Amino acid sequence: MSPPGVPSWDERKQKYIDVLLQANPDIIGLQEVTPKQFLFLKTNFADFSALSVPVNNPTQELMTAWKQKYRHHQDLVIYYFCTI
Repeated sequence: MSPPGVPSWDERKQKYIDVLLQANPDIIGLQEVTPKQFLFLKTNFADFSALSVPVNNPTQELMTAWKQKYRHHQDLVIYYFCTI
């Protein structure tokens, strides 16, 4: 559930994908990701490998890190959202 004044996940999820893919990062870090959001992100980040760690709370949220599968160079671009 989104806080008051914040659009629902279904209203903003494509914007997250668009912004993150446009940034062309090597690594993406996200926290407070719900299982539903994780499945959506996994589908849309096909060129990334995901690592997720459950957060110890009743909402089953995850902390996730995503790494480009096929990119191997020394200059990394990292993108991090505190809350999704």
